[in-house]
Amino acid sequence: MSESTENTQPLKVKKPSRLGANLLSLLGILVLLGLSVFGGYTVAIGDRQQAASQVKNQQLSEQYEFALVDIQFGRYEAAKQRLDFIITNDPNYPGALQKLT
Repeated sequence: MSESTENTQPLKVKKPSRLGANLLSLLGILVLLGLSVFGGYTVAIGDRQQAASQVKNQQLSEQYEFALVDIQFGRYEAAKQRLDFIITNDPNYPGALQKLT
């Protein structure tokens, strides 16, 4: 009977490096983060522009009502200034050009 004198130590297998996979995952997370930031920024800019437009429309509406009151009480110069302001900010404001004439 012949005994085998093979090496009984387990073979050490070198694990493959995960550096590439980790870097790819990190890159993916950074891209997603960048897209999220950009999306949030564009939505915020849109909201800000919409809010500014609403404030402007509210101011023009108030000035138009004040101009009508000024015309009613004979304060034509004040009404003219208000209507000029309205037309400067929105030339297509309904009724402003007709009241100015």
